[in-house]
Amino acid sequence: MDLRSLMCFVAVAEELNFRQAADRVHLGQPGLSKVVAKLERQVGVKLLDRSTTHVELTPAGKAFLQHARSIMASMEAAVRVANDAGPSPSSQLRVGLSEWTEQFVPQALHAFRQVAPDIHLEVGQVETGSAVAVVRDDRFDVVFSRSVPRDTRVDAELLAHEALVAAIPAGHPLACPEPLDLASLANEPLVLYPRAFAPASHDQIVDLCVRAGFQPYIAYETVPLSPMAALVAAGSGIALVPESIVPRFDASLVVCRRFDGEAPTMPVVLVRRHGNDSAVVRRLSEVASEALATVTN
Repeated sequence: MDLRSLMCFVAVAEELNFRQAADRVHLGQPGLSKVVAKLERQVGVKLLDRSTTHVELTPAGKAFLQHARSIMASMEAAVRVANDAGPSPSSQLRVGLSEWTEQFVPQALHAFRQVAPDIHLEVGQVETGSAVAVVRDDRFDVVFSRSVPRDTRVDAELLAHEALVAAIPAGHPLACPEPLDLASLANEPLVLYPRAFAPASHDQIVDLCVRAGFQPYIAYETVPLSPMAALVAAGSGIALVPESIVPRFDASLVVCRRFDGEAPTMPVVLVRRHGNDSAVVRRLSEVASEALATVTN
């Protein structure tokens, strides 16, 4: 019995699907089945009840899962303590940027470089909605995201809340410099990001609109900024975007206005694998929080 076998079993126990578990541990499905079967022989009891369409834990499997998770957590803790105690806790940090974080995160990374010049940063783009998967599967150490994930296999630290502004087509009656009353959007088509992208912020916008006396008319939903900017510039609707995104709009085609009173916001979170609390990650979180405070306030 080895740690790899435990990882495979935990993956199947949590996914309750051999195909999804195989993808998670980067192993073919037949190979994963063999590993789990061998583990059951070593333990001497059946851990899983499985058919062609269904997988569930046996009572013995549920008990074994608790201890398997504990063993894996202890191993992660041991690695973390060893790294923190070493002369160089980590020489590399893999950082992912998800949609709508590229505008300000480079400032946070620049600030981090000033306090940790010996850490090699590998920075890459993360597809919308995949922050949890890439961290969980160890493709990135941390990911800056606009959505707070609901997954116990990752930890998410809230770094900041950023106010949203209204991006309005130039020439529109609302395209003036004064702060905007949210109620003035009652009869306007809106261009928003899908709820799956940032559910808390999406729900907040809808709730604020309802409290302002109207149900928002969401004409378009899109996450990539380019089509959103194009739709606004073409006069198809008004978009609500984080204020840090404003420089990416063509000022001759789009006017961005702040809201008067309570404005909707969007979070900035740092997603990391559950238990990954290394000194380097902690330092990045601290520096990023300080840097973002100057951008999002």
